[in-house]
Amino acid sequence: MSLSSFASLVAFGLVLLGAAIVQVGVVPAIFLDAFGAPVLPVAVLAAWAASRGVETTWAWAVPLALLLGSVSEMRAGWFVLALIPTPLLVAAIRARTPTIPTTMLAAAGGAVAYVSTLTLAANRLPLLSSALDATMRGAVLTALAGLVVAVALVPLRPRERGLFRS
Repeated sequence: MSLSSFASLVAFGLVLLGAAIVQVGVVPAIFLDAFGAPVLPVAVLAAWAASRGVETTWAWAVPLALLLGSVSEMRAGWFVLALIPTPLLVAAIRARTPTIPTTMLAAAGGAVAYVSTLTLAANRLPLLSSALDATMRGAVLTALAGLVVAVALVPLRPRERGLFRS
């Protein structure tokens, strides 16, 4: 691993942990409905995995889950299970789809998986079915947040360097 790719991986981790802190502190104050809120860590994971590769996202799943679990009454393992579907969705979609649509689809699906997993962990699964419209609103907002992050990552995407390559 080169120094620049290591530095970008560390920068990604810091942005991801920052998104988790914002998710825990600011998002509940803005969005009173927890099901309708965007899931910022999922949006960042989806955008990074779609633009830089799924293999670089796994390293940050556990520290992210530990941070989210430390400020929640749920165990960190549930957060790991809630975050795993996002890179898996990117891997499934990425083969045939460009980066931006992949990010949005994976972020929306990852948000639904995240909310569903944590609702199941809290033993409140009937609550999920009654809040289906709010869950879909949260998925759309997460997809839009993923779009913003993916567009911000476009200049940082890996590409071949050379005299006659763009």
